[in-house]
Amino acid sequence: MRRGLAIILSGLVLSACASGPSGHRGAGGIAFRPAANPTGVLTADLAFARAYQTDGLDHARRDYAFENTVFLGPDDRNGLPAMTGWRPYNVWSSCDGSLAATYGAYEQSARNFGDYVTIWRRAEKGEYRAVVRLARQLPAPAKRPEFAQAKTAQCGADHLFHDARSDRPDFSAIDPTAPSGAAFDDTLTYRWAADDDSFIRVSMMRDGEMQPIIDFHSPMREKGER
Repeated sequence: MRRGLAIILSGLVLSACASGPSGHRGAGGIAFRPAANPTGVLTADLAFARAYQTDGLDHARRDYAFENTVFLGPDDRNGLPAMTGWRPYNVWSSCDGSLAATYGAYEQSARNFGDYVTIWRRAEKGEYRAVVRLARQLPAPAKRPEFAQAKTAQCGADHLFHDARSDRPDFSAIDPTAPSGAAFDDTLTYRWAADDDSFIRVSMMRDGEMQPIIDFHSPMREKGER
């Protein structure tokens, strides 16, 4: 039996983000304020979908992913099937906006549906790029909410950039192939694995502790009863 999708979407509280450092600069000198930007993440996800559908995979990857971004799914197109519809429904962001996750749904055809989770990193110039994406097919379309829902991690003085001493986040250390990652301020973390039962798990700072918010599974192929 294929293991069902498990994703926790309820019980989260949108937290106001505490003020962080005045700005951070990458190696190219681009400065941006460390703050959550869930609208920017949703916009990147939608733009990624449009670019894929109109200009093809190579163009979409160049503009909205890293060179070694990992795409996983139950199909043979690396988690990016030829979709007729692709839309994010939920977004979760770290307090500093350096890491985010989206959950959404897609439609390959009138009889072929699915949903997905994508992890997003804020890149050196301030844009969001996909780090890892996991998709799975469903027997019916995922329920579409009336409005996209955004959640931001709880902020606090103890959750600053790892590289705050130099005021220069290390963007060169971003490795999409790594099996885990964290926001620069540690208020959002993720783990993923690619095997017979692939998964993405995400935790977010809430009520003073890290709490799981996403547990998303996508079998890569049919398996027997277990």
